[in-house]
Amino acid sequence: VIVLGDVNPQAQWPTTNEPVFRDSFWSELSEFVGDFGGGLLIIGGERDCPKRLQNTELKKILPMVLDSRSSTASSYTQVFHPKLTRLGLKSPLMRLDPDRQRNSRLWATDGTGLPGLYWYERVVKAKPLARVLAVHPTESNENGDYPLFLWQYYKSGAVFASLVDSTW
Repeated sequence: VIVLGDVNPQAQWPTTNEPVFRDSFWSELSEFVGDFGGGLLIIGGERDCPKRLQNTELKKILPMVLDSRSSTASSYTQVFHPKLTRLGLKSPLMRLDPDRQRNSRLWATDGTGLPGLYWYERVVKAKPLARVLAVHPTESNENGDYPLFLWQYYKSGAVFASLVDSTW
C-alpha cells in the first residue's frame, strides 16, 4: 500500500529545482495498483491533494471526479460530522469499534460521538463503480451529498480516498 498525503505532483527539490517525482512516477503508480494488485490511500489536504492529481495519470484510478476549478475546498469555519452511508455502516473500513451500536454512536452526526471535522475537499461526484462510505451531512451539489470517504477497485488493486485532512 502506498499512502499519498497532501503532495504536489509538480513539487521540486529546493536545492536543485529538480522534480521530486519523475515524469513516469504517476503512470508507474497506476500500474502498481492496477497490474500488480497494489493499494493506494489518498489523504486530502488543503493545498495540493487530490485536486492537483487532476493532471496526472492517477486521475483515471481515483474513485471520484475532481473539480477543475481552483477553489473547491471548504473553509475551517464550520464543524461537521461525517454521515456513514448504508455501505459505510457495514464496511470494516469504517469500523472504529467492534460493537455495532458503539460504532454507530461514535459516528453520530449530532455531535455526541467523535469530535467534528472542519475541512474537506469538494469533488464533482463519485465515479460509477466507487463505493461511498461517508458523506458530508449537510452539503451537496447537483450530484448529491459530497463524498468524504470512498474506495474502488482499479483492475486488480484498490484505491481509498479520504477527502478530509484530519482523522481521529
